[in-house]
Amino acid sequence: MRFAQPPKNLNDIAALEKIPLDQRLIFNTTYDVIRYAAKTWGRKPAIHFLPTGDAIEAPITFSYQDLLNRVNQAANLFASLQASNGDVVSILLPNLPQTHFALWGAQAVGIANPLRPDLSPEQIATLLRKTNSKTLVTVGEFIPGPMWQNVLKARELYPELKTILVIGGRPNQANGIDDFDTQMATQSLDFTQRDCSPEAVCAYFHTSATTSPHPKLVRLTQRQQVYVAWAIGTCLGYQENDMVAVGLPFFHVGAPMVGGLVPFMCGATTVMMSPMGWMRQGVVENFWNIVKRYHVTVTAALNFMYSQLLHIPGIEKSTLRLAISGTALSPEESEQYKRFGIQVADIYGSSETVMTTFNPPEHVHFSSMGLRLPYTQLKVVNVDGGECAPNEVGELWIFGPNLTQGYQSGSSKAFTQDGWFKTGDLVYQDAENVFWFFDRTADVICKNARMISSLALEHEFEKHPKVARAAVIGQPDLQYGEVPVLYVTAKPNCALMISELQQWAHDNIDSAIAPVSIIIESVFPLNGIAKVMKPILRERNAVAFYSTILNRLSAETHFVFDVRIQYGHDEKMIANIQIETGSDLQDVFLDKIKQAVKGYFIPAEITLSEPAMSFEM
Repeated sequence: MRFAQPPKNLNDIAALEKIPLDQRLIFNTTYDVIRYAAKTWGRKPAIHFLPTGDAIEAPITFSYQDLLNRVNQAANLFASLQASNGDVVSILLPNLPQTHFALWGAQAVGIANPLRPDLSPEQIATLLRKTNSKTLVTVGEFIPGPMWQNVLKARELYPELKTILVIGGRPNQANGIDDFDTQMATQSLDFTQRDCSPEAVCAYFHTSATTSPHPKLVRLTQRQQVYVAWAIGTCLGYQENDMVAVGLPFFHVGAPMVGGLVPFMCGATTVMMSPMGWMRQGVVENFWNIVKRYHVTVTAALNFMYSQLLHIPGIEKSTLRLAISGTALSPEESEQYKRFGIQVADIYGSSETVMTTFNPPEHVHFSSMGLRLPYTQLKVVNVDGGECAPNEVGELWIFGPNLTQGYQSGSSKAFTQDGWFKTGDLVYQDAENVFWFFDRTADVICKNARMISSLALEHEFEKHPKVARAAVIGQPDLQYGEVPVLYVTAKPNCALMISELQQWAHDNIDSAIAPVSIIIESVFPLNGIAKVMKPILRERNAVAFYSTILNRLSAETHFVFDVRIQYGHDEKMIANIQIETGSDLQDVFLDKIKQAVKGYFIPAEITLSEPAMSFEM
């Protein structure tokens, strides 16, 4: 299909909405999109796959008809393994052509459950159990790392996993391990999708766990994905002659849209830049060569990747016209891209909504979230539940066809009774109805009741010429409640000193919100899409906070304390403090600790070793 002209403002969005959404969406399911694409574009390349991400290597190419054939075979294979219609197929794969076949094939007959390749065996087993998966598609030992061994260990923890379909591994049919490609090739090229409601759940995508270590399983429907693909294609201006470079991992909900269903919907061609995408060594450095060879016009990445690409030769002669970013670039960097004829489109979304706002190409409000998608409703809500005035910071609530049906666990805390999704993101809307991101609720720092945006501080420090990335977290403080702590990594071949960053803060940042301490890391703990895992950084600082209190109490009482930090079921950090006492004064110690931590943002669960008792705040 041909997408409409991208809307430039709210008037254009309102004009689109004059036609009912049901008339806009000519597809009921994701499978309908692929079947339509094969009928319309046939032998046109749908996928070029670069096994090593090298621009000069021969690609492995699949036409739109090839794509449909493989999806049909995958769907037939999964149907033959299922006990009932709607069973879950889990997919633990890097970015391979087979990832497309498995993802869309599973959705054609049931529910696809993509998993992050770097999950531990325990995490894999937990997600398999939560989804009642009996089939898993994964890779063998040809992919570097422990993925295959983790799968085998996960199966020991979850023996209900009946079938493992492996790519590039060693089949062992006696143990239920078969070769995915071989088994798929035995299936018919013809497939007829069973009756499938547009409202049917067809995918579970787990959250990225950047604010919590406990990812939730988000339920996506056929209609939700079809709508989001249409909205992205329309609002960002995808075209049939586009060449889309794909580097974000497909276990993340946005990647199969911007690098799959959207280009398939309009007949564009995709270039998959290695199994590890952007994370493979050399892909970033080689990107402009890939652009040159394949005449790439569209790509999607994170802001720090775009920062790196600005310093690699080749951008000045690039065919790239649209750079989609899920995290905002600085206005200065966006202007640099604009000078080379490249529009940076900052978008905002989540696992629950896929995409919610967009910056129209050529009408960008740099560093903003942009405008709402057509047919969606957004409001900014204050702590009292009322709507915020323009430029007043509050929590973003969302309602519309891009919204999930909820979590697989059935948790409803994030949803109101009338169906609005409470994002946990703090934003504000200006007088032009443009949305601006302030911070995650979990990341904002409350110092003396003043809200400090960790994101704003990070942007300021990332302007330092030697800083590669910055992460700011809140640390509990006895005087102020919470104070900012800065973590940074240095750019390659840069000797970065704490004193330089302290001077930078003195020259550029209000002293009232400046970090109280600065830590230079060699690497950050990252999730599967290269976002910083702030819970891990918070854990380190929480240990330091409680250790300071307990060391003081230990000096006063001569008893030994041992602090451990973990996460409770409510996804908030708790402190487990082992106290070797047995003394009649144990209640005094409990009171002292209770007073010390009362009112802070980290609840405390305090356990005495003798006699056994527990205390939770």
